[in-house]
Amino acid sequence: MSTLRTVCIGLAAAALTACVTSGGSVGDPASDNEAANTLLTSLGGSTSSGGHVVDDLMRLQKEAAKRGGRVIVLTGNHEAMNVTGDLRYTVPGEFAAFATSRSAELRDRLYEAKKADIEAQYRAKDPALTSEAIRDAWMKATPLGWVEQRLAWAPDGEIGKWVARNPAVALVDGNLFVHGGLSAEYSKLSIDDINRNSPLRPVFYGFDLAEVDAEGQKVLQSNADVLRKYSSWQISIEGHCDERGTAEYNLALGERRAVAARNYLVSLGISADRVKTVSYGKEFPFDPGHDEGAWAKNRRSHFVVTAK
Repeated sequence: MSTLRTVCIGLAAAALTACVTSGGSVGDPASDNEAANTLLTSLGGSTSSGGHVVDDLMRLQKEAAKRGGRVIVLTGNHEAMNVTGDLRYTVPGEFAAFATSRSAELRDRLYEAKKADIEAQYRAKDPALTSEAIRDAWMKATPLGWVEQRLAWAPDGEIGKWVARNPAVALVDGNLFVHGGLSAEYSKLSIDDINRNSPLRPVFYGFDLAEVDAEGQKVLQSNADVLRKYSSWQISIEGHCDERGTAEYNLALGERRAVAARNYLVSLGISADRVKTVSYGKEFPFDPGHDEGAWAKNRRSHFVVTAK
């Protein structure tokens, strides 16, 4: 049985490819055996080397999965700042990496579309500025590639969505990986605290049904995003039923509901070993009422964090 080789890099750097394949290039068939047994963990800082490192990491995640390896990219403060539009630490090379032959045209179009707002912002600081002076100052502060970089890193942009899918913390073979360390607030939270204000939402079912419907799928997609963000969390999915039917029948139905939710999470890429299931049938209703309103609340898969 082969041993998984874990490679950890701090700030993503130009040597990224060599880290993954021990001398072979990414995409080189000769390196497949190495890649199949390699786990690469990047601790964030992927923005600091320009846009091409981000492209490499996005591509490596897909390639590694096909070869049996794995790439974990942690979201650090620089990634989060780029997504939220805080560019204090963004260097010129990061914008230049996005520049194309159309960058000047895109920048001009953006200025014309936002001209009134831009001039108002500049004149709030210096009312004597002319339109020409404002345009020159804005162009100097907005390098070529800026527009494309902002589109890519926006919350609904290609990179922004990728960042949102990546975890901030990862637990690998008992080792905790995190960019910059755990915050005091996070480390103080107990399991009970997390579950008391859990970001994991329940999935509800129709009468005598265990299939996850369209609304339930949306909920599970949201829960999967949470589990990717907190990749060290382990959870239990509880299957619950309303009070109608025998105890034995409802235990079986609750199990089918919990398993259906678990299977959908696994289909979204959540590791199966992080998710356990249990059925409580009709024994622990969330609403003690005896009408359809109460029954609808009790037909559910409930999510409980069991380890962080």
